[in-house]
Amino acid sequence: MPRNIWLNIHIKGGEELGKATAKVLNSAGRIHQGVIACEADAAQGVKKVNRNILICNMERQGNRVEYVDETIQGDYPFIQL
Repeated sequence: MPRNIWLNIHIKGGEELGKATAKVLNSAGRIHQGVIACEADAAQGVKKVNRNILICNMERQGNRVEYVDETIQGDYPFIQL
């Protein structure tokens, strides 16, 4: 992929998949353009590898307000409504 477009990397899995995905993004030199969209367990794995990787909160709550609040509290820079 060109280096000047956003990469929305949506993963479904736990902490180990988050770690593995973050390692690939790191090694490819694509942190500047990648956003890993995942649930809380995978996000913890991503953060253990590199806290500078952008994460989109995909941990859907019962309603939109709860989802937005959880995204803000979790310090996630991206959300998908």
